[in-house]
Amino acid sequence: MTQISPIITENYGPHDWLAIAQTKSQSLYKVRQSALAWWAKANGFQDPEVLFALLKRGEQDPYQAAKNMVDLLVKERAKTTAATYRSVIQTFYKFADIPFKEELFNLKVPVPINEPSVDPEALEPGEIRALLQVLDKTWQALVLFLVNTGWRVSEPFKIQMEEINFEGWPDFGNRPGVVHIRALNEQGEPTNKTRKKLWGFLSDETVKLLRDFRGNYEPEDYLFAETNSDKAYYHLMKGFQEAKLTKRYGYLNKFTVHPHTFRTTNLALAKGSGYDPDYADALVGHAGKIKVSYQNVKKMAGEWLVKVEPNMRFLG
Repeated sequence: MTQISPIITENYGPHDWLAIAQTKSQSLYKVRQSALAWWAKANGFQDPEVLFALLKRGEQDPYQAAKNMVDLLVKERAKTTAATYRSVIQTFYKFADIPFKEELFNLKVPVPINEPSVDPEALEPGEIRALLQVLDKTWQALVLFLVNTGWRVSEPFKIQMEEINFEGWPDFGNRPGVVHIRALNEQGEPTNKTRKKLWGFLSDETVKLLRDFRGNYEPEDYLFAETNSDKAYYHLMKGFQEAKLTKRYGYLNKFTVHPHTFRTTNLALAKGSGYDPDYADALVGHAGKIKVSYQNVKKMAGEWLVKVEPNMRFLG
């Protein structure tokens, strides 16, 4: 099929929509431009104006066109990206007066997020890599720890080296790394918000980085002995700014990235990998059906190693 961009004067189209975005912000422009490009590509076109013309003439199904884009993004990118661009295209349909009904759009083009607890605020793997590139080793280690475990940003600063097992389980080839934190410290103060013992697993690259980061240590040494959560917040937010990640678009609205984002990112990566959602919630300290204990932590680690660990590699 020869792709000739038609001229449509009675309605605003992709070009006009992008021009308006350019007057507002560069980030909005880029999101719209990328969404339109994927929308066209998923339906066999290079120019979104061509697809727009077909929709306006009733020669293409608007719901199927959007669904094709979502399906392609889920396959080639990620569910969070697909959900974001789905919302963007729905907004474009309204802007361009493309005939569709919102209730049918929601029915025929479902949001590609399986679990309601998977937040669209979660970082994509490429965004995690971009952040790591602007951080020094201390904060790289903290980011990988938080993404791997889903713990709150203050909690790694309570961990002593004796609470980390870099060797994991012999049954699994001494993998994955395992970390736990007691509910109370020696002074009887809570170490975390839940006042429960927390468990977490560490990928091969996180184990290697933490070993290099700590060097020689004593069992009673703290993992992040030379810094604290206040400094972490400063350096992480500075890193978000340098990596141009301070403002992102979720499938419902605009979100601001902050240290709690690593918690939602962990849940998105774990559940998106097919990991048992009850296990994922339990490991970050959410109340639920499963309690992490000595009896079931090995089983949880084995499944985490197979399903989640391959998606926790960002430095290669």
